[in-house]
Amino acid sequence: MRNLKAILVASIGFAAGAAVGMLFAPRKGSKTRSKLSNQSKELVNELKQKVKQSEEAIEEIKNEMANTFTNTMDELKKKVVNRN
Repeated sequence: MRNLKAILVASIGFAAGAAVGMLFAPRKGSKTRSKLSNQSKELVNELKQKVKQSEEAIEEIKNEMANTFTNTMDELKKKVVNRN
């Protein structure tokens, strides 16, 4: 989770820096806006990929925890049955 926050903060910082840099660059406004638009789309796509990767990782952890819980419960049941 910390890595995701770091990536998100870095991405936002990068985007903000790029936007400010382009706004002060000596280009035509239409070219600058076009470049900003393209970079924004790239950033959104990158963030979507990171979110998808995070969702997959969370799903994997959830499944592992569910399996561990089930296995632990099965072991406890066996111990209780063997005591009686």
